[in-house]
Amino acid sequence: MAKTILFITASLDGFIASKDGSVDWLYSDQDYDYTDFYESLDLVVMGRKTFEQTLTFGPYPYQNKNSLVFTSKPEELKPKAEGYDNIAFTSQSPLEFMGEASKGDQKIWLVGGGNLISQFIRNNLIDEFWIYLHPIILGKGLPLFQDLNKKQELQLIDTTPFSSGMVRLRYQKIKN
Repeated sequence: MAKTILFITASLDGFIASKDGSVDWLYSDQDYDYTDFYESLDLVVMGRKTFEQTLTFGPYPYQNKNSLVFTSKPEELKPKAEGYDNIAFTSQSPLEFMGEASKGDQKIWLVGGGNLISQFIRNNLIDEFWIYLHPIILGKGLPLFQDLNKKQELQLIDTTPFSSGMVRLRYQKIKN
């Protein structure tokens, strides 16, 4: 059965990016367990805006992993992914996609953004939440969670503090 993990960094006040989508405020001084996590993955999923933002960082950062981008207009994004055979686009809903993906044994990273994360939460599709709290208050930006209409109870698995002041909180969903 597929396992979906939200692995993301947020400011202390709950933003995943500045208002313009930039993440230049994130620490890059150490690995923060990223390499081990990344190597364990089968699939990387994200929304259109997150995909387009990753393209501004230089070469596509997930070149050696299969990637799926959720978008209402897949044909508009395909030219931006030329040369990357491992990127696919879907206009399916997360619920439709996970209905098919759950038949396999995959470890899926939900990269973002906030809108897609909220769709996954509303449909109870995230198994684990790895939230890295960055010791900064942005005051405004793109929120981690958007328009949630129900609660999702979580159980704390562990916490990991880092020397930079960053803290990783790992939660699993409580089966409903």
